[in-house]
Amino acid sequence: MMAVYRRLHINPLAQMLRLAKPLRVDGKIREYFKTPIVAQGLSAAGNLLLALTDQTPKECESVAIGLQQGSCGEEFSALARQVGGCYGVCVQRSAEYLNWRYLAHAYRRYELLTARRDGELLAYAFFSQNGVDATVADLFGLQDITVVSTLVRRLIVLLRERGMMSVSAPMIESHPWIPLLRSQGFIVREARPMIVYSSKTRRCDGMNWFFMQGDRDS
Repeated sequence: MMAVYRRLHINPLAQMLRLAKPLRVDGKIREYFKTPIVAQGLSAAGNLLLALTDQTPKECESVAIGLQQGSCGEEFSALARQVGGCYGVCVQRSAEYLNWRYLAHAYRRYELLTARRDGELLAYAFFSQNGVDATVADLFGLQDITVVSTLVRRLIVLLRERGMMSVSAPMIESHPWIPLLRSQGFIVREARPMIVYSSKTRRCDGMNWFFMQGDRDS
């Protein structure tokens, strides 16, 4: 579609990056070692090494991480009102929107992992699984690196326990969580242009965007 957009004199606003982190090495090992007993031994060693790289003392012990059961309530709308304006151009993540966008999705099953302190919602992550690969569609919450880092780390542990081989987090190149994800072993993979159409009276150039995979109409 880029050729069409160029003819319309519409240039990309930015690049969408896919950050990916390997969780297990079983699949790659089996590609190169066909003997089952050898592959199992090497996979066990490789998986243990990957898991050990995630062991850090920086996790916030006062934050409770858990899978959300049921739909999103008013606390999600309150969190959106509290911090949404801090992130520049950002979708209004009300409870109604989140329930519609993720939990009532027509063909994809999303799960919701939350971070709370004394019962108060601080941050959350919507994610989905496709075969042996997982995708983080949305990562939102307070501008607290320790809280969000703890949430991401627990999500990685959960996905590894489920046997996922990798986890990806597509987001705009200026997203504030990119340094955090890279510090936890995510690697920038491919990039794709992001097209935004705006009126002549309001240009989008140079604006800060809080944009992830879940914000796309897909």
